[in-house]
Amino acid sequence: TYGINLIADSATLGTVSSNNVSRIARYTGTTWSLISNSTANGNTGTMQTATNTQNVFGNFTGTDNSNNPLPVDFISFKANLVDKDVLLTWSTASETNNKGFDVERSVDGTNFKWIGFVKGANNSASVQTYNLKNTNAFELVHGNTLFYRLKQIDNDGAFTYSTVEMVNLEGNNIQEISLFPNPFTNNYLVSVIAAQNETISVETIDLQGKIVASKISTINVDGLNTIEIDNLNQLQAGVYFARITHNGSIQVKKLVKN
Repeated sequence: TYGINLIADSATLGTVSSNNVSRIARYTGTTWSLISNSTANGNTGTMQTATNTQNVFGNFTGTDNSNNPLPVDFISFKANLVDKDVLLTWSTASETNNKGFDVERSVDGTNFKWIGFVKGANNSASVQTYNLKNTNAFELVHGNTLFYRLKQIDNDGAFTYSTVEMVNLEGNNIQEISLFPNPFTNNYLVSVIAAQNETISVETIDLQGKIVASKISTINVDGLNTIEIDNLNQLQAGVYFARITHNGSIQVKKLVKN
């Protein structure tokens, strides 16, 4: 048994009128169910349940009702520096009445500006994957850090914000290879920055070291390339690894299958 303590700020409230009226809800797999003993403190922006009152794990959110408080169930949102660009990738587990996503960028983490729009799936009960590339992201920026977030917009104009992701020009999040979505359901994508035409091998490996899937692709485009690793629905849920061999090097990245 355990208790829950969530922290929110005004940017995540959406159509909820204030932190004071928020309560905690748990996703049951089909609907959101309010936790009746949850309370909120508008001064601190927290929501909580009493200690040792919960005995089921799951996905939780803050809301003022249980009528689909989250029209879009985000699985992940990531921002990675690739060469001079920033690659934004995100995925959703389900969508209801989702018009799409405004992608916003900030140089200080507070004041965000629109940089693009990606159309949503409207209604979906399966995993959807999206991406947007912010080309030459740091070209006109006075500084080495950028912040990104998604503004998810319903068809009726209501909206909610994602978490904020940070990219540093000189930081350790410079990646030549990235995987998304992660966790994945039936397939995942490998994003690779190539400097020349080359052959890339992607092996999916379980915890016992067994190769459960493999794919060899030839890249003919310099720069950003995406390789789809599909037909993985037969794999059991759990932890796997992707071993990517390219340009004379091997990289191993952790994967989780839902």
